[in-house]
Amino acid sequence: MYYGFDIGGTKIEFSVYNTALECVFNERIPAPTEDYEELLDALDTFIFKADKKFGCKGLVGIGYPGVMDAETNALVCSNLPSLHGHNLQSDLQKRINRDVKVQNDANCFALSECYKGAAENAEIAIAVTLGTGLGGAICINKTILSGHNFGAGEFGHMAIPGTMLQCYPDLPVTHCGCGGHSCLETYCSGTGLAALYKHYKIHMNGSCSEEQALKGPDIITAYEANEMVAVKTVTVFLDILAAALGSLIMALDPNVIVFGGGLARFEALYSILPEKMDAYVFSNMKLPALKQAEFGGEGGVRGAALLNYK
Repeated sequence: MYYGFDIGGTKIEFSVYNTALECVFNERIPAPTEDYEELLDALDTFIFKADKKFGCKGLVGIGYPGVMDAETNALVCSNLPSLHGHNLQSDLQKRINRDVKVQNDANCFALSECYKGAAENAEIAIAVTLGTGLGGAICINKTILSGHNFGAGEFGHMAIPGTMLQCYPDLPVTHCGCGGHSCLETYCSGTGLAALYKHYKIHMNGSCSEEQALKGPDIITAYEANEMVAVKTVTVFLDILAAALGSLIMALDPNVIVFGGGLARFEALYSILPEKMDAYVFSNMKLPALKQAEFGGEGGVRGAALLNYK
């Protein structure tokens, strides 16, 4: 059996998959946000109960919200203080007396789509999660590309192409939580989309009250209703995303780009975005397929289980 954990800022999801990759057990609990020992207790309780239930010693994979320090293997998880700074892999292995594999949650999402998902037959697959932030991952022949510092796929923290500041001189220069400026995530995520809308609302109408400051889904609804500020916002959002993805295509030449997260349902990502991306790649290049994730919210925990799949 394959055991998968998806550890988030507020919850822990645990699932068990059989050799046919069918989910045979799933449960969620609130994540201990401050106490590391309590978090470890929750994990090994799930594991030992599953061992007893299924009469085996399951293979354990964990997806976490952050990055791993390449020298110490300690996790950097700013959104989950209980996990931050700890070597989860080593500590849990000692408790349960078996190997544990851990990966960034976006990497787990991408891996899930490589097995019976939107990237099933792709030699090179890029995954982009458009949620509160912008996550990313690269898989080559169904294997996660982690990189020298476990930082491969952190597309959200690339600076947007300079051409965007030329196209849109009124574009705000943003400050990112990573310490950088004008990171892609600050424009092309749910949070970034809302910030862009507020910026253009003020720029075009002179002000923007709290009631007028729309969030992602409402901005998309307003865009589809041809509301002027929303149209401007989404146009800029798509242009920036197209330029950024064009750079990734020129570097990696993927077969497919898979979108996940709350904004992945936005139809313009699959109709209008490809037309805009053409301007940022060689004229003789065939664009990769742009697809919505097959497994949605299950992708993280499923991908964690797949870390041990052969």
